[in-house]
Amino acid sequence: MEDLWAGLLQSMLLVKVLIEGCFGGKAFQNIRDTEALTGERRNAQAEAILEVTLPMIAYIVVHVRYALSSDPIFFSKDTRSDSQIFYESMLEFFELHKDDMRLQNILAWWTA
Repeated sequence: MEDLWAGLLQSMLLVKVLIEGCFGGKAFQNIRDTEALTGERRNAQAEAILEVTLPMIAYIVVHVRYALSSDPIFFSKDTRSDSQIFYESMLEFFELHKDDMRLQNILAWWTA
C-alpha cells in the first residue's frame, strides 16, 4: 500500500510561495537578520516570524490551492468561502494528528 503521507505538504512550490509572500523574496535563512529585511516591510518582519508553523503551512497551501482553482472569491464576509472551509479543514487535520510523528516530520522538513 502506498504511503499517503510521503511528500505531503513538502513542495518547493509551497516554499517559494512562503518566501515570496512573507519575506518578499528574501532568502529564508535571513529571517533572523532584521537588517536583511529593511526596505521591504513584509508580513514576516511585521509579525517577527522566526519559524514556520503548521497554521502558516495551511495558509500557504490555501493560497496555492486558490491560485490554481477557478473559485470566484478567496474570502467573503457574508459566507464561508471554499478557501475558508479548506483552511479550517487543514487546521482540524493538524489537530487530529498533532501527536503523529509523520506530522512532526513534515514540520521538521519545513524548518530544516
